[in-house]
Amino acid sequence: MRMLAAAGLVLALTAAACAAEAADTTTAGADRTARIDALFADLHAAKTETDGKTLEGKIVSEWLKSGDPEIDTLMLKAIVAMDTGALNQAFGFLDQIIDKDPGYAEGWNKRATVYYMIDDYEKSLADIQKTLELEPRHFGALSGLGMIMIKIGDKQRALQAFERAYEVDPVISNGKEVIEQLKAALGKDL
Repeated sequence: MRMLAAAGLVLALTAAACAAEAADTTTAGADRTARIDALFADLHAAKTETDGKTLEGKIVSEWLKSGDPEIDTLMLKAIVAMDTGALNQAFGFLDQIIDKDPGYAEGWNKRATVYYMIDDYEKSLADIQKTLELEPRHFGALSGLGMIMIKIGDKQRALQAFERAYEVDPVISNGKEVIEQLKAALGKDL
């Protein structure tokens, strides 16, 4: 009987600890969302391109933070692998990240980038789609979508993707120029 009571107490304490951890995770997620929302608001209010680029970098930094030290370590390894051309290693790290936390948008985004790097646009598009489901304002994914659409010759969809990227990130690299070039090309094609 005492063992049953002790087991019940251990179970109750474990459940309470799990509930507290879940509440901390929910609070941390809400705080992260609030930080990203504030950074986007600041990005849209930026007075200079330099200020905007700084805020853009802060948003990317927030996206890279998963809230899980193991995933963050895997992400760092994936980025190093990507930067050094070790794409098979990068895939391995990114697959682990996605398996561990399929709700972490940056895992999908980075894997989409690696697929783009090996010209596997179909798989890249699938991962971009997942990224945008999780973070619709992901200007990197939107820009990647636009670049793929250009590669496959769909200028209209490329224009839509770049316009959306520019809408969420008014200082995105070459945003205005690419949009103007696509509009001009579409005008010539009509």
